[in-house]
Amino acid sequence: MANWVEKLENPVLVKEMRVGFREKKVFYALIAWVVIVALVASISSLAAFEGNKQLDKLPEAGKYFMEALFWVQLGLLAMLAPSLTTSAVSGERERKSFDMLLTTHLAPSELIYGKFGFAASFIILALCATVPLESIVFFLGGVSLVSFLTTKLILLAFGLLCSLYGLMMSARENRSAYATGQTYLGLVFICWFGLMGLLGLRYGEDIPLLVYFVVGLTLLYIALFLFWKAVNHLEERARHLKILLSIGLTFYLLILGTAAFAQYSLPDVDDAVWAISGPVHYLLFGLLLNPMRPARKIERRRFEKSFLSRPVFWVLLLTVGLMLPLTICDNDRALAICLYGLMAGLCSAWFARGLSLNKPARYPQILGAVWLLLNVLPAFTAIDSFDRYSHAWHPATISPITMLIAYADGHASTTPNIAVAFYLGLFLVGQALHIRFNRKKKNRAG
Repeated sequence: MANWVEKLENPVLVKEMRVGFREKKVFYALIAWVVIVALVASISSLAAFEGNKQLDKLPEAGKYFMEALFWVQLGLLAMLAPSLTTSAVSGERERKSFDMLLTTHLAPSELIYGKFGFAASFIILALCATVPLESIVFFLGGVSLVSFLTTKLILLAFGLLCSLYGLMMSARENRSAYATGQTYLGLVFICWFGLMGLLGLRYGEDIPLLVYFVVGLTLLYIALFLFWKAVNHLEERARHLKILLSIGLTFYLLILGTAAFAQYSLPDVDDAVWAISGPVHYLLFGLLLNPMRPARKIERRRFEKSFLSRPVFWVLLLTVGLMLPLTICDNDRALAICLYGLMAGLCSAWFARGLSLNKPARYPQILGAVWLLLNVLPAFTAIDSFDRYSHAWHPATISPITMLIAYADGHASTTPNIAVAFYLGLFLVGQALHIRFNRKKKNRAG
């Protein structure tokens, strides 16, 4: 117990809490938060009562009141939570005090934990400060205590993830302005896709508990990934990369096992689970075939000794995981999506990896450009002549977005031959680039 208390007494956390909560802007932000929520609560309560004056309609007023406060606080968190951490590490670099932090006995993970602790404390304080305003809903009805706590938990998870994302960008960049700009630009795209899933979970009917379990696992993985990615940006070491990949491997196996369990326990959603698996693996191939290694030779050698650094391991693992539906799923559309996701994801990522072997730091840009070209340009050819019978040799089948939508809607019935030939050629080109790079590496070593 004493060891846990000592870990919580992080010097960086104590310093951030003392300095942070003494600044006027923090209290101004908290006051602004409460005032905005109070105004919205007043307006929404009046509107709810105006539209539901009868006593039996008060529960509807309660639901309307709670939803209004939820979305307002979600928007406030999206704007405020990242700003608490985007200058946490980059600000130390700008003030020329970053090297002093590294000379202390604190590990990089403890430094990141201390910086993140202040943001987490402020988010918890802000969410608790609005509880008296939100408690009005219990006089109206329509919202249970479980639903109220679930709403708070969603807001807390969203706020913590936004602050962790800002912290990762701050550890990556040398200037706070760059970190802030990239954080909010990234959140625009991330929140767009996350909002779709949140709407489905909040307003969907008869959602199985297993779906919430998978969502919880995914959010926990994202939080751990952002934390250790920030640690690795703070000090690039092989141990941090191994932890990152080990966490990814653990959660991948957990989610894959959960999906296999859903096949037998939830026959109504099993096909949808495997249909989602195709696009997810398409992204995983790109993420896990990254050729980036630690810059220092000692750390690079330590990392290369681990099986987690081998691209062949991840290719085999993702292929086996994506082929799992072939043995336990009998839905043709789900199987077609999985097979196409395997083909497009593996070949495009292997090609992008081959292009970036000489300059691994450019892999994200190269992969993004390859994905953009393959998904967008061929899709324009599907405007007039793409249908379920003429697509075998149609160039639109090269676009993963077009084909995955076509498979999901049942608008594809034959094998996309041109896409198979194209991605096979793309894989061979990537393999040739790998062979040429390995030969040059051997010649330099010799």
